[in-house]
Amino acid sequence: MRVLIARNARGFLHAVTCDHPAGFGDRFKVTMAAQACTVEDLSMDEYSRLRTLGYVPRVKGSAPAAAEAARANPVEPDQVAAPDPTDLPEPGQEVRTDVFPRATVTGVLTWPDGTRAAHVRAPGGEGLARPGGWCPLDAPPPIPALTPDPPPPQARASPPPDLTAPPALTPTRMPSLFGDWS
Repeated sequence: MRVLIARNARGFLHAVTCDHPAGFGDRFKVTMAAQACTVEDLSMDEYSRLRTLGYVPRVKGSAPAAAEAARANPVEPDQVAAPDPTDLPEPGQEVRTDVFPRATVTGVLTWPDGTRAAHVRAPGGEGLARPGGWCPLDAPPPIPALTPDPPPPQARASPPPDLTAPPALTPTRMPSLFGDWS
């Protein structure tokens, strides 16, 4: 089976699909050519090597040149630096984040490029605690920056005007669009 990657005229990813069922790849290439897209045809092994990078490298110019560069210099998964496991809290730990004063870590998320963040849940919602953006709950709170006290409110010069309407002297009624029917 073959993997087909279509890129638009500016080089951005437009579509990724497999050549299945038989003959679909030829129709896909014709359709993408009609939309001014270039189609890169890769084997599953070549595509899986590109996927281990966490991104599909692209050299300015054309998509096939980028694929050729990636095939020439593949990155092995064991060459990627492992993130420091101590930079994030453990699941079940209670932490303080920039958004939540008290939250519980429910798990750790890892993106394909190796970026990690802890998923936290608090009474006010859920969010992410990134490395350096959290502290244990038992740690002392950070000292807030000193800000000057706001000036005291100014006293009003005069009482507010009385805006209540006087009572109507005579009963009123809504005027009719078609004249007086009384």
